[in-house]
Amino acid sequence: MKIIAVGVRDKEFPLYEKLKDKYNFDLTCYPVEQDICDESLYENIDYVISLHSELSTWAEYYNRNNHDGLCVKYGAYPNCNGKPCFTKELKNGIEIPVELLSLYNDVMSEDLNDRLVDARFKSFYDFDKLTAKDVACEIET
Repeated sequence: MKIIAVGVRDKEFPLYEKLKDKYNFDLTCYPVEQDICDESLYENIDYVISLHSELSTWAEYYNRNNHDGLCVKYGAYPNCNGKPCFTKELKNGIEIPVELLSLYNDVMSEDLNDRLVDARFKSFYDFDKLTAKDVACEIET
């Protein structure tokens, strides 16, 4: 099986051999700067999610005490538009109505979904929250 892990170069990924042996797959890795996310990340999205799920239990992946680890160092999570991003670039959108998203996009001339983590990946990291009130305040200023 071939799976693409966006944001990690295999030579820099210390757990590569452990994962390869445990799951018997070929981990093909690309730096986050490459625009490969649309097809690559979602070709095997269920597998990518299961891989994150397994890795999230390891201290090397994410240390919740000091907010450090591989998932912080590399662009491991997709935003709502499917582009891989670093954790510091993403927020956890909390109950933001579609109408407010649309208004934000029109007024601010940027897509708010670029800053929001894909809902399927929210549980793997302690993302800062972005509420509807926060979005409304950004629009007002």
